Amino acid sequence: MVVGPFEERHLQTLLPVTTEAWLLDEMGVGQAAVHPHESRGTEVERRRRRVLERLGPTDDAKPAGGTLSPEQLKQLGEAKFVYIQSTRKDGTLSKPAEIWFAVMDGALWVGSSPESWRAKRIRWGRPQARIAIGSPTGPAFKATGSFVKDPAMYQKFCDQLAGKYPEKWSRWEQSFRDGLKSGERVLIKYTPVAG
Repeated sequence: MVVGPFEERHLQTLLPVTTEAWLLDEMGVGQAAVHPHESRGTEVERRRRRVLERLGPTDDAKPAGGTLSPEQLKQLGEAKFVYIQSTRKDGTLSKPAEIWFAVMDGALWVGSSPESWRAKRIRWGRPQARIAIGSPTGPAFKATGSFVKDPAMYQKFCDQLAGKYPEKWSRWEQSFRDGLKSGERVLIKYTPVAG
């Protein structure tokens, strides 16, 4: 049995959208052929378990959704790097990529090349990510990335980086400031999602 796009869209209107739902959609459950000896429910459950295993552990202090928890803010204040895993087309998470970051307005912000995988995946409609704090195996949370095109936020972001990375900022300041203005860098806001 093959479930087509119409049936998948109909199912999506009946079910609330969750982190699991977008991952299942990315894995192609809606268009996947189900083994003849398996019911569709068994196939979906098997894929759901695989997706949850790929997401890995998340921080116990979960935010209500949309903002970082006090525990996450503390951990981010102490960390020099975050490790972002973006979502591939097949629903798996990429390898953790170390990156500088700033915390502003209850979200995590990064500056990145528009050709980075994280930026491409946001552009391709797969903005979901897993962000580990301090190390690839550190406490983590799920977030949704979006591009922000606002010169005032570029300035605020760069000022935050200057304070967080004073020993290396002078080497990278011009690259960040000019890159954000010219489009050689993009500003990405990662908003935490409940989960």
